[in-house]
Amino acid sequence: MAFQLSPGVLVTEKDLTLVVPSVATTAGGFAGAFQWGPVDEVRTIDSEASLVALYGKPNDNVFSSFFTAANFLSYGNNLQIIRSVNKSTAKNSVANSQSTANAVLVENETDYLDNHASGSGTAVFIAKYPGILGNSLKVSLCDANTWASWEYKANFDDAPNTSTYASAVGGSNDEMHVIVID
Repeated sequence: MAFQLSPGVLVTEKDLTLVVPSVATTAGGFAGAFQWGPVDEVRTIDSEASLVALYGKPNDNVFSSFFTAANFLSYGNNLQIIRSVNKSTAKNSVANSQSTANAVLVENETDYLDNHASGSGTAVFIAKYPGILGNSLKVSLCDANTWASWEYKANFDDAPNTSTYASAVGGSNDEMHVIVID
C-alpha cells in the first residue's frame, strides 16, 4: 500500500480489460431490404465483403438497410440477416421468350425445392433470387441443328455432338452448349 508524507492525490491505474467483452463476439440480428439474396432465410454474415457478395451493393432503394448492416459489421463479425421483399410484387427474372406472367417469387433454396423444383408452372430459366439484378443475365443454348447460326459459337471449340452414352444406345446429337452472360 502506498502512502504520502504530505497531502496530495494518489492516482492508481488498474488494467481491467480482461473483463470487457469483445465486440466481435457479440451477435446481432437484422431484417431489411436488399437488392439480391435469399428471402426469409437467416444467414450469418461476418464481414462487409460477405454482405456485398450475398446481398449485393447498395442502391437508392436499399441503402439504409445496407449501411445499417455494414455499420454493425465494422465493429463485429456475427450478424444474422433476413432479407425481406414485398411478396405481392417481387418476382424472379425469367427467360425473354417467356411471358412475364410466368414470373414467380422463389424466395430461397428451400422454397425452390419445396414448391418449384418439379418445373410445373415455372419458366425454363429463372433467376436464383428475386430482384432486378437477375434481369442482367442472358442464357443462350444451341444443339447440333442450331450451331451454324448461333451467335456464341466462337466461344466453343466444336459443335455439340453425340455423347458416348447416346451412341451406345443408338441415339444421336444429345449434347448442347449453354452460355450464361452477365
